[in-house]
Amino acid sequence: MKQRTFWDGVALGAIAGVVLGFMVMTKEPMTPSERTRMAMERRARRAWRRAQGSIGHIAGRFSGGLQ
Repeated sequence: MKQRTFWDGVALGAIAGVVLGFMVMTKEPMTPSERTRMAMERRARRAWRRAQGSIGHIAGRFSGGLQ
């Protein structure tokens, strides 16, 4: 059995994502409200990740200064 590398996993994930995306997109068109909800969820996730990064950065500054 072949040893898989990180890039093999990335390629397989990309292929699975494309196939899944085509299956979802051909199912039925999204309504404007669904599209808006998905966009808002995406923005909220990005904002949460940024906030976590900022909090971690600030915490790192304080912990580095107390040593």
